[in-house]
Amino acid sequence: MAETGLQARPLGAGITHSIGETTLSVIARKELLAIAYPPAMAAQVEVALGALPTPATSTALSTGQQILWVGVGQLLCFGTSPLGEGATAAKLEDSGYVTDLSDGWIALDLSGPDAQARLDLLTLPDLSDEAFAVGAVTSTPIGHLRVVIWRKTQTQFVLLSAASSALSLIQTLQDELALLDRVSETIR
Repeated sequence: MAETGLQARPLGAGITHSIGETTLSVIARKELLAIAYPPAMAAQVEVALGALPTPATSTALSTGQQILWVGVGQLLCFGTSPLGEGATAAKLEDSGYVTDLSDGWIALDLSGPDAQARLDLLTLPDLSDEAFAVGAVTSTPIGHLRVVIWRKTQTQFVLLSAASSALSLIQTLQDELALLDRVSETIR
């Protein structure tokens, strides 16, 4: 009997789409934890995690993870580290709650010298350098989907969204970026 092997792959693995100098790709699986805490416990959460971002920003932990501020008493912990849901919950003790979103969310990378200008046309918030500096975080719709946007570098954005809508988000981004490319060529 022939042996059949199945290999687990992250949703959207291998998808890369380039338009002009902008590239959209799926980020290899990373840990994504949601951390919720009462605002009165912020000091304890900061001690437990080692850092706490200010509103609408992110901060790097010594473990290599990024902590993204997504609302009052709400954080996303993104990256690869030895910490998991249990270890993070243990560090927080009774100051907060942790939920592992790793299998329920997808991370996309949108990068290139014109990534900000293209993304700015698809979203409501102002993503200009002055209004949305490196490390900034926002949550906004893109098309009909809610997306958390983190500006990782000057020319790189990480987009986080529900995995159940991942292919719809990827298709929306590909379609919108292609449309913007055609419109800009027409104007030239």
